[in-house]
Amino acid sequence: MARLATEGVTVSFGATTALDDVAIAVAPKQVIGVIGTNGAGKTTLLDVICGVTEADGGRVLLDGEPLHADPRRLDRSGIARTQQRPELPGDQTVVEYTLGGADAPAPRTGIGALWRALPRGRRADPIGPGSREADGEFNAHAVQLLRELGLASSAASPIDTLSHADRARLAIARATILPPHLLLLDEPGGGLGPEERRELAALIRSYATRPGRDCSVIVVDHHFDLIAAACDTVVVLDAGRVIARGTPDEIRRDEATLAAYLGHA
Repeated sequence: MARLATEGVTVSFGATTALDDVAIAVAPKQVIGVIGTNGAGKTTLLDVICGVTEADGGRVLLDGEPLHADPRRLDRSGIARTQQRPELPGDQTVVEYTLGGADAPAPRTGIGALWRALPRGRRADPIGPGSREADGEFNAHAVQLLRELGLASSAASPIDTLSHADRARLAIARATILPPHLLLLDEPGGGLGPEERRELAALIRSYATRPGRDCSVIVVDHHFDLIAAACDTVVVLDAGRVIARGTPDEIRRDEATLAAYLGHA
């Protein structure tokens, strides 16, 4: 069974069709990429999955069940998302910003209170919410996550001291502080050089495939080198329609993709 599937998803904005009968599927622990030129519908697809945009037709399934995600509390559906060019508060430290990814819109007291907001099946820690032990466990979890992402040495540093590459890693850390089952990355390679994109691609792949972790990843990006290095399968959108899908090597040779995208990327 697919972790996430879209079936016939169609979205129009006035006379403009943003998505036209789009069907994609990502299996558990799989990393897929979505590419296309500006306006191809990549971010709109993520917006439909997250409940930001309502589809005019079709449906989204998560683990075989219809998904009606609340964009304000994606964690309740086991989904996490990074944004294009997020605004980062430069005066916060790396670990403070990471922990902020667990905040809900409603007021709460103490980091340990986040356990109250989680479905029982996702409460891996038996320590009671709001306790000093729970807060300590959660801080330790944040530090471990930063270590996995290569940011442990910068945990106490202000965000404005980070490089572009480390800020891309930090966006993933904040999004995954509550471990998701589906991670959506929106243009994570923006502003990065070729070597930084290679490193980020390896990090994305290792995040999904780490033993004991149950997470699928959808990466939207216009850098094909990042997509090819990170992803098992690539889906190509053009004017809202899927024009090709396959392995990175298959997509490199696909004539429709060459004409619509790779020849201009």
